[in-house]
Amino acid sequence: QRGSRRQLVQLHSSGLDKMESERVRPLVVFDYDWSLINENSDTWVVQRLAPECYDEAFGRGGSALGWTERMDRAMGLLQDGGKTVAEVRCAAASVPFYPEMKEALAYAGDMGCRLIILSDANRIFIEEGLKAMGLDHLFDLDVAQEKRLDSEARQGVILTNEGFEESGRLRIAPFHHNKDCPLCPTNLCKGRVLSDALATRPERSSPILYIGDGGGDFCAAARLEEGDVLLYREGRKWGLQRRLERQGCLPGPENWQKALE
Repeated sequence: QRGSRRQLVQLHSSGLDKMESERVRPLVVFDYDWSLINENSDTWVVQRLAPECYDEAFGRGGSALGWTERMDRAMGLLQDGGKTVAEVRCAAASVPFYPEMKEALAYAGDMGCRLIILSDANRIFIEEGLKAMGLDHLFDLDVAQEKRLDSEARQGVILTNEGFEESGRLRIAPFHHNKDCPLCPTNLCKGRVLSDALATRPERSSPILYIGDGGGDFCAAARLEEGDVLLYREGRKWGLQRRLERQGCLPGPENWQKALE
């Protein structure tokens, strides 16, 4: 795995300065949970609809399962408790977010930046959240998960675990089966997905602006190059900062705690 074998390139404010001074339109990559929104969308939905099912879905009984499998199990528990797909979608749409993050994403879209949401959540929850924020028009909601980022694409893409309706309930399935990257969970290697999304371009024509918070973002962060900018969420609980610290490669002052920053 490339990200684990080389030290993360040091990223500095000069990357942001260059984007501003040269009016470069970067590829903007957002994580969803705790970055674009200020919550874990998976646990939010279960707690809103059936808090009594939370321990059964995410407690020790399901600890042998991966997170995506546990979420699929949770959707089954919600159905068994009488919750409809419409209620699940409504709960996903009610997830809290920082207004400043909504403004930042809207601004990036208005400026013509190419957009990616790269997340360990799931497609349905993200789509409902974007619709609630009034930002779904910035993304191609019909594009296939495996579609790579086309250099001519005018809309953003969502790269995340699959979500779909089946027999009156929502099903959650892994984006892919990661067997090679020790840095990432089995359902999603963000580094591999980011590399695949860029693979159709023969060379990097614009820098990447990556906004993330969790340990799952580290593999993608490790693939950033000179001139890219990593905006990592700062604080004890955030896994990306902890992994950066362990590697001795905190990328300078480009961190944030609240979206206003």
